[in-house]
Amino acid sequence: MYKYEIRHKSYIKDENRFQKTFIWGMTTATIMNGKVEITLAELIESKFLRCSKCNQIYQDPRILPCLHTFCKNCIEEISHDAPVTTNQENSIDRLQCPICQSFIGIPGEGATTFPENPFLSNLLNIHEYKHPKERKCDYCSFDGKKTSAEYLCLDCNDDMCSNCSDAHRRTKITRNHSVIPFKQIQNGLYDHDMRSHQARPCTKHDDQLDFFCEICEILICPQCKNEEHDSHKSIKFDDALPRYKRHINGLLEGIQGRIPSIADYVKYLKSYENSLKESKQKLTENLEAQSNTLHQIIDNYKSEMLANISQKCEAELADLETKSNNLEIAGKSLQDNATYLQYLLHHG
Repeated sequence: MYKYEIRHKSYIKDENRFQKTFIWGMTTATIMNGKVEITLAELIESKFLRCSKCNQIYQDPRILPCLHTFCKNCIEEISHDAPVTTNQENSIDRLQCPICQSFIGIPGEGATTFPENPFLSNLLNIHEYKHPKERKCDYCSFDGKKTSAEYLCLDCNDDMCSNCSDAHRRTKITRNHSVIPFKQIQNGLYDHDMRSHQARPCTKHDDQLDFFCEICEILICPQCKNEEHDSHKSIKFDDALPRYKRHINGLLEGIQGRIPSIADYVKYLKSYENSLKESKQKLTENLEAQSNTLHQIIDNYKSEMLANISQKCEAELADLETKSNNLEIAGKSLQDNATYLQYLLHHG
């Protein structure tokens, strides 16, 4: 764990309480189950340095209290694009993390004031040096000159041209500094050297953060220790590190212990999902079959009843027709008889 990545502290404001979240660095790799899964070189070139929101290399990475990191501009977009929930009781505006869906209180100064992720910023610095880019000599720029830089001093973190690097190696104060050529950096020969030299100075006093304030739980420089943290209990960084490493290892073990259970439950849910889909398919097919059978029974009954109705109606119609014809004949016969009798009476 590198030294100056403990200094940031962020808060999750949840109703009436604050939860403290600390951002720590990692050494050279991601460690799972005690085994190194990825080297520093692989990590620098992996998707780990890409923002999951814009899918680009992080630009000014900012970490949320849920430990998910996004570009500063991406967090600003998230706070505007995603629905913002307001806690009426405490009037807290929140944004929703796109990864874990957690609702996170937005600082009063705005969404862009979430703390920088120093671990990622340091890795991005190495990534930037490993990819060719036009750089100017910092020392020549003091004289108003624009000279291409070819070397980096790991101790001073200055870019230098060939002449300035030679002079840097000759001075009494800097002769033991690690001055390395850009080309060898790009070939990956100095990844660990660059990582071990990375240190983030105090933002107020530009001094090294050698102390840890146990009250505020942040790294502080000697001047901070003597001023605003004068009444606070503070210890040397090297004395605080083992305790927090044990704490983080405990958290890591707890997380790793839960991962298999979550994976097993996800596997179970996937199995249940497949089983549910199969059951749905079978039930649908059975229902379709039963529906078709019932339709066939109804259709057959319908046809049978229609034929029966037709047959009976046709027979009845035929009988009615016969009766009607007979009655018409009888009527005609009676009419003929009546006419005959009338003629007989009048003319007989």
